[in-house]
Amino acid sequence: MSNILDFMKNKVVFFDGAMGTEIDRRGLDISKGVMKYNMTHSEFIKNIHDDYLDAGVDIITTNTLTANELFLKDSGYTSREIIEKAIQIANESVKGLQNKFIAQVVGPAAYLIKDNEDNKDKILYSLFKNQVEIGEKAGVDLILIETMYTLKETEIALKAVRENSSLPIFCTVVLNDKGETFDGKGIKDIVEVLQQSGVSALGINCTAVSDELIKNVEDLMKYTNVPVIVQPNMGMPKEIDGKKIYSIDTDEYVDFMLKLQLKGVKIIGGCCGTTPECLCQLKKNI
Repeated sequence: MSNILDFMKNKVVFFDGAMGTEIDRRGLDISKGVMKYNMTHSEFIKNIHDDYLDAGVDIITTNTLTANELFLKDSGYTSREIIEKAIQIANESVKGLQNKFIAQVVGPAAYLIKDNEDNKDKILYSLFKNQVEIGEKAGVDLILIETMYTLKETEIALKAVRENSSLPIFCTVVLNDKGETFDGKGIKDIVEVLQQSGVSALGINCTAVSDELIKNVEDLMKYTNVPVIVQPNMGMPKEIDGKKIYSIDTDEYVDFMLKLQLKGVKIIGGCCGTTPECLCQLKKNI
């Protein structure tokens, strides 16, 4: 198998789509979390990975968004158990396949710690450090820091990954309707911090398909010299006849991603509401 950084040279690279909303769409209750299903429904999770791989994606993401000890403290499982099982499942899906990669997902944790907590930054660093050390040892190809709402927490996560792992780092943030992180940092600041932290690719995820997102991506590409990732969500869901229907459909998603690809976005995928069908249609069109 080639290295992910070699593989992504001079080509469009496809991430998978959503995990949590896909688990929900397939009928399991996600109201109390999704990572427990690594332990109790491993074949179910593997089937989701398999369907994304069948759709033609290059990178699948582990079901580990909030696999830290604080989030899992009352779950009956440790961070190590959840992460190792998630990576084992992903490895089973890519076994025997050429040029398919596994990204360990590391997501936000600051909301789990009280703002007045002493040593909040040190606690965050320790949580992230623990996750990536487990992940690298268990066998992943890259670390994906994603769904980060503030640039401050993103910096801490990047520092923890950089200092405790030798793997390539990809990083994506969530933007508000002003095109800023939720601590008020704009595109130029985002790029500066992420590039100084040595990321191999950077971008935006879990931000709805919209004209504003296109503008944000255009601004992002003005400042960065590393490949750009875009993994949008499908808008807000409404419940109709007991099913969640997102405001963006597959055709709109594909058209949107084609526009971004033509603008030079090199790494594309999806977030909440996207499905294997979305990625299959996108891959066919590109």
